[in-house]
Amino acid sequence: MSKPQLESPNKIIRITGVQSIFGLGKSSIHDRINRGLLPKPINLGGRAVGYVFNECDTVLKAMIRGDSEANIKALVIELTEQRKAIF
Repeated sequence: MSKPQLESPNKIIRITGVQSIFGLGKSSIHDRINRGLLPKPINLGGRAVGYVFNECDTVLKAMIRGDSEANIKALVIELTEQRKAIF
């Protein structure tokens, strides 16, 4: 029996991957980003952007736990700050 493949913590996913993770449409995702409830995407060059998989996964887990919007906003700020230390 093989072990399940784990996602790389620094894997970059595109908007369709974010839509799949959260079950939301593009406009809802952008609305949540603007409200501070999802991390902003990173620039991949040109007009392309991507999202850090681990950040999206962390926010999803907070939503599943039932964290308040205020707690999720604080989490998003923390995740964004961690980018500076990691990268």
